[in-house]
Amino acid sequence: MVSRIISQTFLLLLLIWFSLLFWGCFEDTAHGTFSIVFQWQDDVPEDITNLGVWGKVEKEGLQIAESAILTYQDGVQLDFISVPNGSGLVVYVEIKEAVDKTSRTLYFGQSEPFSLEAGKHAEVPIRLSLNPTPSVPIEVTDESTISILEALETGGYVKSNNVTLLFHAEKAATVLLANDEDFLSTSLLERRLEYLEKDDAGRYKFSGWDLNAGLVDTEDGARAVFIKFKNEYGYESETVSQKIILDTHPPTDGTISSERKRLISTGPEDLLAEMVYAVIGADEMWVEACKGSCMTLLDRIPSGVLPCQSEDKFCLPALNAWTEYKTRGWIRLANENIEKIRVKYRDFAGNMTDWLVFEFEAVSIVDIDWIKIPSGTFQMGCVPHDSQCKSEEHPRHTVTVSAFELSSTEITQEQYETVTGSRPRHQSDCPTCPIGMVDWNGAKTFCEAVGGRLPSEAEWEYAARAGTESIYICGDDVSCLDDISWWVENSEGSTHPVATKDPNAFGLYDMCGNAWEFVEDCLHEVDGYEGAPSTGEVWEGGDCKTVMMRGGSEESSHWHQLRASYRTAIYANDNNNGVAFRCAR
Repeated sequence: MVSRIISQTFLLLLLIWFSLLFWGCFEDTAHGTFSIVFQWQDDVPEDITNLGVWGKVEKEGLQIAESAILTYQDGVQLDFISVPNGSGLVVYVEIKEAVDKTSRTLYFGQSEPFSLEAGKHAEVPIRLSLNPTPSVPIEVTDESTISILEALETGGYVKSNNVTLLFHAEKAATVLLANDEDFLSTSLLERRLEYLEKDDAGRYKFSGWDLNAGLVDTEDGARAVFIKFKNEYGYESETVSQKIILDTHPPTDGTISSERKRLISTGPEDLLAEMVYAVIGADEMWVEACKGSCMTLLDRIPSGVLPCQSEDKFCLPALNAWTEYKTRGWIRLANENIEKIRVKYRDFAGNMTDWLVFEFEAVSIVDIDWIKIPSGTFQMGCVPHDSQCKSEEHPRHTVTVSAFELSSTEITQEQYETVTGSRPRHQSDCPTCPIGMVDWNGAKTFCEAVGGRLPSEAEWEYAARAGTESIYICGDDVSCLDDISWWVENSEGSTHPVATKDPNAFGLYDMCGNAWEFVEDCLHEVDGYEGAPSTGEVWEGGDCKTVMMRGGSEESSHWHQLRASYRTAIYANDNNNGVAFRCAR
């Protein structure tokens, strides 16, 4: 019996010892204490002898400690003891009662996340305010406070219930969203603004909002999003809303236009036009090519619009297919007989508009022979054994040119008239001679109309040399010029039909003589090529009142002007009969 009592006593003492050891270790290694130090955000109350304060400590949403005081003594201090140590702790405080001149109830404040070390005491600041109605200065003055991103792009219509919301808010902590002005719980979402991304305009962005959440479908397409904000003390702003229309409404009739009503091309494969469409609520579009009134089956031109391919443009597909609606797109015409384009639209519910018709002023195919110039590297400038070198032809430098295409001849009077509908005056009637009396800007406009541009000066010399490094593009002896060039010795003072002399190795005619040729580059007031690019691109900058030209003309009385490296300048607005151009692309 005695031994049994001794055994039980020993076990009890052993249990007490282990308990003390356990709680001692837990207290030393796992717990700490801290106090809240209140920082009044606005005014400090005059009399707060009766103040009820309650607080709780949370970590990742889990409450791990709470404390309370009931009286105010030399400032308010809320003490927490035996709190598990660690980082990411947040304390929430709510003042239950405050009596100064009037009784005021405050919403809780919140501390910044803090860390607590075991066995140590910390002081954690927290901001409180006794203002009766702290303001939430946010933009709530008009409907632009909240916008639906998809509606901004489609003129007020969206095709999906799930939309992206954009809104402004300042000095607010939380946004509340709903589809009902009473903020029913079935459609209410509350989200802290710090977790939302912003767009480039500084607007908060919320993706995936369901316009139908919590609503009975009214089948009229009308929806509204309601929004209000809360500040960090819990006070709410006024409610604002934004109306939106779903796809149950048909699109409105719109317009179709083109930046170029005169369509010019070197072939059907390049006969492109950029069309601009204006219609609201459309989802898809149908495009047809036609002639006449465009209203009968006989007016239709089968396969009049061909597929086009582009990495940076929206190309409409071939006929007999609905395609995604875009505000602008490129069409490719099959031939020059097309007079009109007609388009109709349908919305997300299948409602269709009437046909919209656009008429071109002219559709013309101009015959330009494009020569493929391969990429390569060459030495640009005067060759070392050329005794006629000018300072503007130096320094000789390495240039790498990307592949491009160049018209095989200078643009002729006939080609120019086909595109523009007219021919400059004061030049002889020679349809196949180089076009003259066109200034630099006019030359650029023509090349753009046929889908090209003026060549850069580097591209021009690279194409003219065609792999040679001689004084002239045909050799070092001036006697070779007669075979490739119309110049003062054989031209009899006038230009001649193009392609009547031998071409160079690339198949280009009249790169020497017959007419000077504009290039894209402007004049640079530097010593020769100092600062010029090492690529075949245009030398940007310079004085574009004066531009560069190359190649010599039929009146070149000095054979040194026909050298491959010779370069000179002319006023951009000079429409000289002896200056022509060819186009690149």
